Formats: sequence, structure tokens, C-alpha cells
Amino acid sequence: MASVSPQHPCVSAESLNEGQSEMLEAALWPVVRALEEQLVLARRIVDRTRKSNHRRAVEAFEKRAREAEEHSSTIRRLLLQGEKGGIADQPLTDRDEMSVFD
Repeated sequence: MASVSPQHPCVSAESLNEGQSEMLEAALWPVVRALEEQLVLARRIVDRTRKSNHRRAVEAFEKRAREAEEHSSTIRRLLLQGEKGGIADQPLTDRDEMSVFD
């Protein structure tokens, strides 16, 4: 882990921030892929259960598919925005700030 140099605290802090941003991005891309796989699987199950007239199962897996699509789209959008300006440069919401400092 990088240490903050007394002579150049900003350079080391920026380097640390960039490294953390890269690690976060590397960890989130597999999450996007897993959510997209969950989406594909849920849609397949919907197709099969629809043919069998299992309405409750269809509704449950449609909901699961929608949620997986929403989550993967949100994370993907943040990652792609992060490529332009860095994930760590994204503003924190009030909720994020509370969880960081609690």
C-alpha cells in the first residue's frame, strides 16, 4: 500500500486514490457479468414456466430478471462513467456518506 509522503502528500494520495479506483473497477466487472448471466437464466426460466402455465413462477422470475437488468445496467453505467473520470471521482450520495462515516 502506498504511503503518504510528507514532501508530496497530494501525489501519493492521488496515486492511492487511483489504485483503489482501479481495484474497485476490477471487482465490479465480474459482478456485472454475473448479473447478466442471472438475467439470461431468469428469462429462460420465464419462457419455460410460461409454457407450463405457472403464473406465480413466471411473475417471480420476471421480477428477478428485471432486477438483475436494472442492477447490471446501473453498475455498467457507473463503470463506463468511471473510465472517463475515475470511479473515485463520482460524488457520494448522502446515504453513501453516512455508511462511510458510521
